[in-house]
Amino acid sequence: MSLFGIFALGFIAGAVVVGLAFCVVLWRYKFENGRMSRAIDSMEAQQRQLDKFRAKLMRTLLDSNAALELARQEIEKLRDEKLDAWDVPGEM
Repeated sequence: MSLFGIFALGFIAGAVVVGLAFCVVLWRYKFENGRMSRAIDSMEAQQRQLDKFRAKLMRTLLDSNAALELARQEIEKLRDEKLDAWDVPGEM
């Protein structure tokens, strides 16, 4: 084998090694990117679920506050009626 043949064979072998190394680096990047993408999707789904739960709790809180205010008004009305029935002067 001539000197040129040895250089050509070395060049081809080097190109194959560099190509394989590049493929490994690219595969690792794609693998990590896919893994992080799945992790982000999972966290976003969890965040959406927590937002729905928070909205449900806020709706329940608002309904409870409205019911409490209605009960307070009813109690005030009944108290005033009772004071009027007993002829007790109430707060004006």
